[in-house]
Amino acid sequence: MSAFLSYMTPRVESIDLSRTIVERCRKETRGLFGRARYAVADAFHLDERGERYSIAVSQGLMEHFEDDQIGRLIEQQLKVCDRVSFSVPNAAYGKQDFGNERLLTVHEWRRLLKGLGFRVSLASDYRPFHWDRRLWRTMFRMPPLMTMCFVEQA
Repeated sequence: MSAFLSYMTPRVESIDLSRTIVERCRKETRGLFGRARYAVADAFHLDERGERYSIAVSQGLMEHFEDDQIGRLIEQQLKVCDRVSFSVPNAAYGKQDFGNERLLTVHEWRRLLKGLGFRVSLASDYRPFHWDRRLWRTMFRMPPLMTMCFVEQA
């Protein structure tokens, strides 16, 4: 996702706790001619980096944490960003890829985020886009498998 976003904006920085993941992302991004930069860092301590961004984006991160941790992660992101966007597999996804995903409905995400004191400017389910023409017709028969949320300070 970072490589893709770097085609459209002048600065994309991505972090992960794992040095192995960061190195893999750097290599893959070079192969995709992306401009994203990567660093080993902890998402619970973003304000220590001293950087400022317009938006924090994550895919498949928030569903791995408990409510209070989600609140702390978003608070950290809002300290360095104007808004937060995240996408997670929802209850229709049907399986836990890593075993600890919380597969919630869009209504549960909205309630959770509002309960944590955030303003939810968007919470919506969507279907991931698929390029395979043979599957195109079946994609619209499938339930939306992902939930996208945009969050700001209340």
